Amino acid sequence: MNDARTDVSGSTCSSAAPGSVEDMDEASERRDDAPASASHADAGEPSAIDAIEALPLAERAPRYQELADLLRSDLERSDPARGDA
Repeated sequence: MNDARTDVSGSTCSSAAPGSVEDMDEASERRDDAPASASHADAGEPSAIDAIEALPLAERAPRYQELADLLRSDLERSDPARGDA
């Protein structure tokens, strides 16, 4: 029998023992369902994506491209496999 209950946020909680594989699987599922910008929203700071989404539709594509270029550049600089190249 599934002994689940609903917490204050409306999420379903199970009776799985803390730290059990079942408990970790459920926690992973909850993280997967969470919006990507949740960590920024919790911190009270807008994310780059939130800022872009606030723009008129016609202005979003170039801003998304700028963000993608910036992230790609940061990733390439931080990639240890690239060495000094």
